[in-house]
Amino acid sequence: MIKSKSFIQVLLVMVAIATLASCSQNRIKINSPIDEVTGQGQSEIEIKRSPPYFIGVYNVDGVDIEGEAFVAKTGIFPEGLKAEMSPGRTTWFGWIIDKKGGEHELQIIFTPWGELIRRSDGKTEVAMYSTLVYSKSIEEGMAIAFSTMQEFGFNLLGREKNGFPLDWERFKKDFQFRKEIIAKHGTELSKLPVAEHFYASVKKWRPYTTPEGWKFFSPLSTADMKEVARINPGDTFFQRWIKEGEFYISPDLYSMGISAFFDLYRASEKKPIAWSMGGSINRQDMLFVNKYLSEIERMIIINQLQQGG
Repeated sequence: MIKSKSFIQVLLVMVAIATLASCSQNRIKINSPIDEVTGQGQSEIEIKRSPPYFIGVYNVDGVDIEGEAFVAKTGIFPEGLKAEMSPGRTTWFGWIIDKKGGEHELQIIFTPWGELIRRSDGKTEVAMYSTLVYSKSIEEGMAIAFSTMQEFGFNLLGREKNGFPLDWERFKKDFQFRKEIIAKHGTELSKLPVAEHFYASVKKWRPYTTPEGWKFFSPLSTADMKEVARINPGDTFFQRWIKEGEFYISPDLYSMGISAFFDLYRASEKKPIAWSMGGSINRQDMLFVNKYLSEIERMIIINQLQQGG
């Protein structure tokens, strides 16, 4: 069972490595089918693929952060997505099909905390959390997460740890196929607890606007933004932010973890590596990622033992 109460009690020192590498296509559009209840067609939903869209939470597809018109639930961060961890990265994307057949974009925020869970074979392991953010209009639905380039899909309750291969071209075009995939591999949103910690944290994040006019909120500080721009200098999106200046950082779990993450990244003097599953990574970089994840696991174990869990 996912426990969200102890989440806000600890601010972790995070360590990790990876980079911002430009991707071949910023967004993927999927045409949703005719709604089975209203009889009206839904607008295209865009799945983002490039680094500027992986560093915050967005006002898209019915989500309104400032107006608190969104739902935040706590899920398990997919084990396979740990391969795509990067400095500054907070966000992955996924897909929801609601009980009426409507389709929606899902935002998955890496959440640097977790719990010890008992497996079916009786052994105990550490599960890290993710925060699922989606439209408040969705009462019930099933969801999956995507890898960066949508090569794999993932359950959000810890099943199929390494994910499952995703036929993305068919997934984009075939609604029935999407329904079958999500029914087989998806997570029932109603079974997940509310992520109370996220509502408190996101209020402190700085608002930004993408070149397309999408408003989003990010926990990155001024130093973090400059570091992101440095390791991805070709991305004018980041450079524009740095030029405009006046960034804001607040003492919440997400922002403190990212700042500490960057401090350690700078100290390591590592070379940038790619974000996606297909990106290259050397053995030293792999060691650095493992240190980062191991530190989170260590803090989770210590906290749970102290609580007598």
